[in-house]
Amino acid sequence: MNPGAQRHLARLLLRARGGPFWGGWIRWSVKTYAEFMAALEAFQATEAVTLAEANDFQNRMLAVLGHDPVPLEAAATALPYVWLGEPSPFVESPEPKLIEVAEVEGPDVETPWGGSFRVRRIEHYDDRVVVHWSLDRWDDFRERLGGAMDDHARDTDGLSESVRAALRAEVQPYIGRSMNHFRLVDDIGTPYLLKHREMGDGEGQSTYLPGVPASAQRLFIEWYAWSTEFPRR
Repeated sequence: MNPGAQRHLARLLLRARGGPFWGGWIRWSVKTYAEFMAALEAFQATEAVTLAEANDFQNRMLAVLGHDPVPLEAAATALPYVWLGEPSPFVESPEPKLIEVAEVEGPDVETPWGGSFRVRRIEHYDDRVVVHWSLDRWDDFRERLGGAMDDHARDTDGLSESVRAALRAEVQPYIGRSMNHFRLVDDIGTPYLLKHREMGDGEGQSTYLPGVPASAQRLFIEWYAWSTEFPRR
């Protein structure tokens, strides 16, 4: 494989492992996969990668996006495109109405890498829930990203150590994105969709649709193996 092509594909995989920074999962995954496949097909057309190498990297991206791999025999002459779904059309919504703000007293949740995570405020709107949180920074990339760093090392296997070191340095902008994947759930099974997320200097906010239904009696935030009940409106 051409080292330049491998470096570019490894960078795209690294960014994808950080998850969506904004918008819904389907819209983000379709865009991410389309960009990755365009790069793969261009590299294959210029003979920078073989069909087998392209198929291998295609399956790495499909694994990141939660889809089954494509067997090499299905890619006899060209990479088959995998349909990930149709993103919803953008529809401008009216200004949301703030109903209540619930200040949260904690708790602070210790992380395996020595930092802490905390929900600080929950804003209840008529059509959404906004969760404000903080996440301490930490120093060890491998502790922080777990298996993602092992995957990244595999993606860059064979490149020079200086190039691999430069790519590892690019992990930092995606740390918060990959480690704040918490979920909003309630006791009636409302399917909350992560609509938007912002982060800066260890603090951020996540917006979920829809608002908490009146029939929901309990509201939880789940983050990895941790789950805590929070005020509902």
